[in-house]
Amino acid sequence: MTRNVFRKTALGCLLGLAFLGCTDRGGNELTAPAPNFQVSAPVDALRDLIVSLFPRDHEGLRTSAISKLNSIQSALLHNDLELARKKMLTLVDFTLQKFKIGRLLDPNGSRPPTTVEAVCALIDGLYDLVKLPGPGLCNGVFGSDGAAAVIGIAGGTLVTSSGLGGTSVPQGSLHDDVLVVIRRLPDGFPPFHGALAPGTGVQQYPPYYDYATFPAGATLSTPIVVGSCFFTPPDSRAPNPDIVPRLRIGHGINENTEVEILPQAPTPFLNCGEAIGRARGTPNTLGGWLEYYASRLVTVEPAFAVVAGGGLGGLAGSFSPFGIVDPGQ
Repeated sequence: MTRNVFRKTALGCLLGLAFLGCTDRGGNELTAPAPNFQVSAPVDALRDLIVSLFPRDHEGLRTSAISKLNSIQSALLHNDLELARKKMLTLVDFTLQKFKIGRLLDPNGSRPPTTVEAVCALIDGLYDLVKLPGPGLCNGVFGSDGAAAVIGIAGGTLVTSSGLGGTSVPQGSLHDDVLVVIRRLPDGFPPFHGALAPGTGVQQYPPYYDYATFPAGATLSTPIVVGSCFFTPPDSRAPNPDIVPRLRIGHGINENTEVEILPQAPTPFLNCGEAIGRARGTPNTLGGWLEYYASRLVTVEPAFAVVAGGGLGGLAGSFSPFGIVDPGQ
């Protein structure tokens, strides 16, 4: 309950800050607001936030985003919540795609909110508009070795900003569009105190990632591939080279009191030699983060192929926390 209250309070603050200077919904110029500027309705707040983020250019980015918001509002006015949620994900997808290639504006120059904060506020606000819990992308996703993208029936591949983890969703595995979110979990103290099933005595090695969908509870008709790179010496988090051949991907089950070992699967979407080097200097600025994501958009993955290197893959039947484990002899 406390977390939800905090999220809504933070969202309200960000939405309010985003409107500093937004006086013309048709232009790009930002000027000082009226002293007692207030947003009259949630949809108006989101519309103004879109104006502050999307440029009015020859591609019609701003017009397209506002049109998508209007379609959500229209569905809500007709009491069609299911359609409104589908339309909402269309706008979320559009926003993330433009953000990842650096097409969105900084709403307020050197003052908050930043582009990242405004995107987080917009997406959380859109979820709230259709009565769903927001993903909170500024909490452990953006700038924190995470990833987020809308994936649907066509399938797709999503890789974290460091390149150390990711998933490939085959075509037809998902029946509807969902926002897939990957969050990096704390490394812990390997090998016995990782993020999976603490206290079980199972040896586990970072990195650990939590895979989730928004809306929650998305079912899979076929397994997805979850992949992770493992660290190599002299990194203190590296497993002993003698046990590397038997390492597997595992995930916590039964409220994270047990570990399930997943069937092996290739991970063509990971490049672990490159990723391990980059992990020592994961992008920590918006520019670095955008530069990385500009070359790693969600792509349809029609088939899997084996890639050699320090990466492991497993077939998973659900979204949950995953990590590297040693199943023993």
